[in-house]
Amino acid sequence: MLRPWAMARSGNPMGGLSATAPDQLRWARFHLDRGRSADGTHVVAADLIGKMQEATATLPGSDLGDAVGISWLLSEIDGLTVVAHGGSTNGQYAGFTMVPAQRFAVVSLTNGEPNGPLFNRRIRDWALEEFVGLVEKPPMPEPRAAIDLAVYAGHTITDRRAVAGHGSIVQPRLGRAAHLRDGNVLGASRLAAA
Repeated sequence: MLRPWAMARSGNPMGGLSATAPDQLRWARFHLDRGRSADGTHVVAADLIGKMQEATATLPGSDLGDAVGISWLLSEIDGLTVVAHGGSTNGQYAGFTMVPAQRFAVVSLTNGEPNGPLFNRRIRDWALEEFVGLVEKPPMPEPRAAIDLAVYAGHTITDRRAVAGHGSIVQPRLGRAAHLRDGNVLGASRLAAA
């Protein structure tokens, strides 16, 4: 018996649709077939499907990908564009990845806590290597001169304790927040009453 999700209607954009792995693979095929349904009917123009998979904003240094398309997270592995969108709602974790140039897609769904996203990532990485020959290289740190990093140095004080680094003083009982660098107040604001 199916029961409604225990979620307000306002949550529908993030998790109001329930789909199985075969449902999601049909969605992948629709995109890999450039907007054609299973019977070959053109539902969405091929150029629009292509535009969805083009970068609209970059995400430098993000684990989500290199860029955002229209509803897609985009990255590149060995010169091939990888198109993905995963998510989680109510303890359900989805991983959805396509490599359009290879007409390949993998979907992984789990309700495993707390490592569902890690499980999905490992399934994705295994499938990309096994079926497409793609191996994503781990990110490499960029060397930076100490002078370039100095802007991040300073102290953070929270509840009257100093912590190395850069940050904020938050005094919830007093309803104030101060943002510090090197002990100097850069800005202050009043917090709304809780």
